[in-house]
Amino acid sequence: MARAGAMAQYNESLMAPLVAELAAYRERLEILARENGTLAERLAGLERVRDAAMAHAAALKARLEAAATRPPEPAPEPFPRPIPPMPNVGPRRRLPPWRRWLGALVLGR
Repeated sequence: MARAGAMAQYNESLMAPLVAELAAYRERLEILARENGTLAERLAGLERVRDAAMAHAAALKARLEAAATRPPEPAPEPFPRPIPPMPNVGPRRRLPPWRRWLGALVLGR
């Protein structure tokens, strides 16, 4: 019996550090699995953004190519008729309205 107890104690002394290390590895494995899940979600989000950006870029490229093949738009039409020049009127017509009114009041015209 003493021999069996000594063998059990010997095996326990050899196995105890290995079991403790295995437990530490399992804890680290759980932490890494959580980090992996977080990073996988982040990667999926970034891939969705990238796909949306690529689709937008393709749409802009198609619009640019369509605009390049379309003939240029004609220039806007000028005024239907030319604007007549300012009539050559006397200096009385060029006075501001309040001066004309004052002159009419003072001069009686």
